[in-house]
Amino acid sequence: MPDMQVRILGDNIVARNLVDRKFKTMRISFNMLMPLTEEYAAVYAVLPTMVSRVTKKYPDYTALSRYLSALYGASLSASISKVGDNQLLSVAVSGISNKYALEGENIAGEFHIFRRFSIQEFLPNHRFSV
Repeated sequence: MPDMQVRILGDNIVARNLVDRKFKTMRISFNMLMPLTEEYAAVYAVLPTMVSRVTKKYPDYTALSRYLSALYGASLSASISKVGDNQLLSVAVSGISNKYALEGENIAGEFHIFRRFSIQEFLPNHRFSV
């Protein structure tokens, strides 16, 4: 039976942890609901491409790909969708469960991209270049 834990991290920030031991994989996702405005619609539309290809620690796609490959072929994905008058940015990383790591690695702990996640992590100088 799946076990769900819910923690309130701050104003409008909720962490939900659902564990089902019958699966050999895990998935960690971050979802951010942002108001859909004319001013930011185009900026939000390019976010999924940016967050799934580059971070400050992994400045190019090759470096990020090497990191994910070293984690038994983990994958990072991102998407944006319209939800009413808002846009929903979803970023997820998935890979094998810790118990299947050959040398006992903490794969979930290695997904440090989510430890201090913010859009600024993905933007050089904390802003878009236009």
